[in-house]
Amino acid sequence: MFKDCISLKTIVIPESVIHIGTNALKATKITTIHIPANVESIGDGAFLNCSSMTNITFAEGIKPLTIGTLENANKTNGVFYGTKVAVFNVPDRAIYIGAYAFYNQTALTTVLMGESSQVTQIGKYAFYGTSKLANLTLGQKVESILQYAFYKTAMTSITIPKSVTMIAQRAFSNTTKTKTIIFEQGGTADLVFDGDYIFASNTSMTEITLPA
Repeated sequence: MFKDCISLKTIVIPESVIHIGTNALKATKITTIHIPANVESIGDGAFLNCSSMTNITFAEGIKPLTIGTLENANKTNGVFYGTKVAVFNVPDRAIYIGAYAFYNQTALTTVLMGESSQVTQIGKYAFYGTSKLANLTLGQKVESILQYAFYKTAMTSITIPKSVTMIAQRAFSNTTKTKTIIFEQGGTADLVFDGDYIFASNTSMTEITLPA
């Protein structure tokens, strides 16, 4: 829609919009964006290379929201690839975070999911290489953490909710500042480690609490 409008600094998305398409605002100069309550999907690369973008907010709503796609196979086409967003407050109505969403994003420090979060899946490579990501709170409905999702991040402590039933290959490997990994107790389904090196090369790790 506005791809490569390199001087565009401000846009107000109307309340009537239900979909923000692939590469819709790619490489614009927007600094902040507000997502209305009726938006149900944000396409891959929607804010790709918006290098001035530091903030995104979401209106509360009841419609489920998808952020990118789980099928995205292009590491440089994640929803927020190349932005400068530092804090990502995941809207409660989001149901997953797509593949490569914040791939190699250099400003991100915090990802927060609230008590009412509906997120069930974290896509492959979603936060790969977000080297400043030190604060992570996963929601209580997360079930699957796909391959390389948090590879080379900076958390000192990782808590895996009891809702998680699958963690894939290298999902938390090379998180070299991680000292403790805590699996919440009380899960009602089996937990599957699907792949190799899930917590490999975490050179600072001193403690891990496994589920019973």
